Amino acid sequence: MSLIDERELRALVEQAAEKAFRKVLREGPPPPNVSERWVPTAHLARDYSIAQATIRQWIRQGKLRSMRVGRALRVSFADFERLISTPSAEGDRDLSPEELADRDDALDHSPEQD
Repeated sequence: MSLIDERELRALVEQAAEKAFRKVLREGPPPPNVSERWVPTAHLARDYSIAQATIRQWIRQGKLRSMRVGRALRVSFADFERLISTPSAEGDRDLSPEELADRDDALDHSPEQD
């Protein structure tokens, strides 16, 4: 193969790779919202005096979005703030976050009544 052929071949490969890369970027999943804060459950538990088990229960119930970063489980701080600031029923005001999560979990797993 001559030097000119090798250069042309390299240019073709580079163009094809760039085209494929751009296609993957266009069709791939949307990038995460970089302005959104993802906070470790340990920090939330400490700062808000809530058991980590309660936070994990809210994740299982679909009330909080979560992701793992290394070994740390992180949740969306916006979701967390929304969840703890949601006005609750009159009788719920005396319940702790753990009691509310337990109650909600029991309701989710109770047999439906017809």
